[in-house]
Amino acid sequence: MKADSTLTHRKVLPNVAKTKERPGSQQTTEFSQEQAQQQRRNLMQLVPSIVIMASTVYFGFHYAPIPMPRLPSLTSRLMYALRLEAVEVFTLNVAIFLVGRLSHRCTAEEMKVPNEAIRNTVEQLLLSVFCKIILATYLDEADMKLLPLLVLLYFMGRLTYLLGLKPNLHAFGLSMTYLPNLFSSVFCVYCIFCKGLAYRLE
Repeated sequence: MKADSTLTHRKVLPNVAKTKERPGSQQTTEFSQEQAQQQRRNLMQLVPSIVIMASTVYFGFHYAPIPMPRLPSLTSRLMYALRLEAVEVFTLNVAIFLVGRLSHRCTAEEMKVPNEAIRNTVEQLLLSVFCKIILATYLDEADMKLLPLLVLLYFMGRLTYLLGLKPNLHAFGLSMTYLPNLFSSVFCVYCIFCKGLAYRLE
């Protein structure tokens, strides 16, 4: 009888262990499914953001009546690029103001996402400023029209990013600022290799 009870006990233990493991495996499966759904949502937001960016740059550059001053010298182009950055700095101030209002009625745990938005905005602002300054040293006077269009994309992207923290438009707004900075930095590196560091310094 003792041997039979021992065998029965050994048979039951694996079943109990398997039963205990099932909730964890179900949670892992649900989490992976949720991640896959979130990735699909992000991709669905990425496609329209690329279309909007490409359309804004193309039609804005060729057809928009953007008033452009004369920028014959490198100094004038750098001053023009720096003055445009006032719009992007204003966007950072708006983000800080909005997050500051949330801090009065949210807990520290709830403020993690808004604080992350501020950190990301500062990072993208630094990238954008440096990219536009470098672009201003390589672009011709007629091509400087590209800079206000990039500023417009940054403003639209940051606004949608801050409004989409919940995260309906999160990926859309992030890509509207990150992708122009990425393309600008790639173009700057291309200019360094093709035109050289001494371009317009002689």
